[in-house]
Amino acid sequence: MGRCIREAIMIKKTFLVCFFVCGISSYGHAQTMQEKFLRANQLYDDKEYKAAYEAYQLVEPKDSVVLYNMGNCSYRLGNYLQAIAEWHQAQKDAQPSLHEMARSNIAVAEKKINAAGQPFSVAACQSLQTVPLLWLQLMFLFIWFGFFFFLKNDNHGKKYRMFFLALLFLAIISCGILLVIQYKSLVQHKGIIMKSNVSLFAGPDEQYHVVTSLPQASCVEINEQRQEWYKIRYNNMAGWVHKDSLTVI
Repeated sequence: MGRCIREAIMIKKTFLVCFFVCGISSYGHAQTMQEKFLRANQLYDDKEYKAAYEAYQLVEPKDSVVLYNMGNCSYRLGNYLQAIAEWHQAQKDAQPSLHEMARSNIAVAEKKINAAGQPFSVAACQSLQTVPLLWLQLMFLFIWFGFFFFLKNDNHGKKYRMFFLALLFLAIISCGILLVIQYKSLVQHKGIIMKSNVSLFAGPDEQYHVVTSLPQASCVEINEQRQEWYKIRYNNMAGWVHKDSLTVI
């Protein structure tokens, strides 16, 4: 019995030592990443944009702020397409203010390369990403609660009751559509066309006929990958492009 207790105590001590060492290691890693991030910021402030970009590349994991700053460096270096791709990547988990700054920067960079603006539907979906998913979920539940409240409560008169029920029902449908779009945007893979006049083929080979030509810097939806080809959707058109033609964001 005493031996079992001693073994249990030793196991507990070993676990605590391992936990302490792992905690110290994680803290040291976080400190190192923070130092790299601050060094990259200083290089950017000193207008050493190439060195700053290389320093940001060493920061792991790359959150929206790091990706946004990498886009700034690429823009300063004249790599406008690369900047657009990195700002798009930064928008994924960005706060509304950073998301809006990235959107504004993308518009400026697109003008630099004379790129066509995104279709309204794509721009609308990107703007929707600034709305936190939790807010939409809570709003959806709140509207449903109001709908059931007015459905069971007939103290407001039949005329006003039907009006509020119809209004809430439309709100439920609208909020539901927004939730579906938001969920889809979270699981959807996207890419940026990195070359000018990229051919969209009907199949995963250049022997297929060309559906259309994609403008440079276009944001596309990636649906499938087959070897060296991506099946994409752009502006209600679907087809295949070679993977060298785009950057996944």
